[in-house]
Amino acid sequence: MAVNALIEIGHLRIAVPPLYGVATALGDWLFGVGMVLAVDCAGAVLFRAGEGKLDYVLASVAYGVGT
Repeated sequence: MAVNALIEIGHLRIAVPPLYGVATALGDWLFGVGMVLAVDCAGAVLFRAGEGKLDYVLASVAYGVGT
C-alpha cells in the first residue's frame, strides 16, 4: 500500500521496460514447456533422480544449466 501511495502522490517513479509483457509471456511459456518435458515440478524431478531414473537425472542437469 505504501508503494502505491508514493506512486500516486508522485514521490516514486517506476520505469517499466517497453517489452515487459512480452518477456513475461515468453518466459512463462518456456517455463511451461520445461515443466511438460520434465513431466513434473522441480522437487519431484529431484526425488525421481534420486531413485536413479536417468531421464530425471538429465532433467536435473538441464535445470542446473538453465539456471
